[in-house]
Amino acid sequence: MPKLLVNGVNLYYELMGSGKPIVLIAGFTCDHTVWSQVIPELAAEFQVLAIDNRGSGQSDSPNNAYSLQDIAEDIKALWLQLGLKRPSIAGHSMGGAIAQRIAYHYPEEIQNLILCNALIKFTPISRYVQKFVLDLKRMKMPLSMMVKAIMPWLLSNEFLNNDSAIENFIQLAENNPHPQDLVGFERQLDALLAFDSNSWFHEISVPTLVIGSEEDLLCPKDSARLAKGIKNARFVNIPHMGHLPLIERPQVIGREISLMLKNNHLQ
Repeated sequence: MPKLLVNGVNLYYELMGSGKPIVLIAGFTCDHTVWSQVIPELAAEFQVLAIDNRGSGQSDSPNNAYSLQDIAEDIKALWLQLGLKRPSIAGHSMGGAIAQRIAYHYPEEIQNLILCNALIKFTPISRYVQKFVLDLKRMKMPLSMMVKAIMPWLLSNEFLNNDSAIENFIQLAENNPHPQDLVGFERQLDALLAFDSNSWFHEISVPTLVIGSEEDLLCPKDSARLAKGIKNARFVNIPHMGHLPLIERPQVIGREISLMLKNNHLQ
């Protein structure tokens, strides 16, 4: 499987399709497979680069402090090594924070920005939830129990009212052949908790699509604020949806991103 050494870290990636390039950035604890239900639609029309961030999936998990800016630099260096020119950047949750960093520092090197359930800064409640899951992980709690602890914060009321959907979600986590280790969890969480784009996100100037969810408990107001603060951003708010529309409504995410790439690109 393809890996490249970038900034001293071996990064796993998958490159699919052809056409205008788009980079997909996963959120906290997730690897590239969180985009798996969206990728086929995108790869039918575009060149898709999906990455495991440092600290997750099949990429290295170095036991040293790093920031979300460091991960942003990893991703930029990777797409340059692969020869992609001015890709669009899409990030979910923590991936949306990383994508903000890229758009803010390198606006001339990307085409579009897509922020899906992205954060500006974690609320005290969100910080508490993630630290609680870290405590469970340090206690070596069974993965199924950790998933059950975090699910109410990630998924919609409709999803949580469906026993078979819950069981499938737990099995999906348990069947992941490359689960995140404790070091990766701790280091990514440290970087995530330090992130705060309040003072600069409004300076993002690239064409932007912001996708939010009506029932997002982890980042309850961030999507609306990002859409309002970024000049000419388009806002799509998915009703009756939690923090993980990539899992619950992948067809909506795929459709909106495709529209963005077709209709809103730089020359």
